[in-house]
Amino acid sequence: MIPIIGLFFILGALPGFQTQRIEVSQDPKIVASEGNSVTLPCTYRINTRDNPTVGYYKWYRHDVRAGAVVSDNTKDFHGRVSTANVDRFIHDRSAPLKLHQLVQSDTGLYYCEVTLQLNGGISGHGNGTFLIVTAKKMPSYAVLNILKITLLVLFLLVAIALSCYLKGYSMRRRHDNCSSFNIHPSLPSKDVTSSGGAS
Repeated sequence: MIPIIGLFFILGALPGFQTQRIEVSQDPKIVASEGNSVTLPCTYRINTRDNPTVGYYKWYRHDVRAGAVVSDNTKDFHGRVSTANVDRFIHDRSAPLKLHQLVQSDTGLYYCEVTLQLNGGISGHGNGTFLIVTAKKMPSYAVLNILKITLLVLFLLVAIALSCYLKGYSMRRRHDNCSSFNIHPSLPSKDVTSSGGAS
């Protein structure tokens, strides 16, 4: 019995008898703003010294394999997806997904699945990245411009109100001065001297 167990340990130490596995890592949560682009990182490593030369990766939304594949051919993501080239995928062991022109409906859980051809096909997937797309924020310069316009309007309103007040005050003062001399500003005054000479 013991020699048989020892034989299994020896076989397990040989490269051809090792169970090949892929460990895929993803960021658990990413927050991005509507209208922007976002990259969902995905990296992998394998428990063998063999260097893969053939492989591919896919991203799924909501569920692995059963969920919708995220690609340019998918209706909801058409024209908004960028992926890594083969060289980066194989040599850098990176399988990122970049989404462009985000909309709030892109919010969801995204899974990265990696497949390699090593003594047959092996695959693995990460635990998922929860993407949260927030509403588009107004740029700071736009807020500053709105504040400037608001202050300018208020200044104009105050200037108009002050001008009307001063104009009204001037007219009232003129009316009071005319009243004290019993003179109506709209009628010419009579020449008392010429009237007396006529009589």
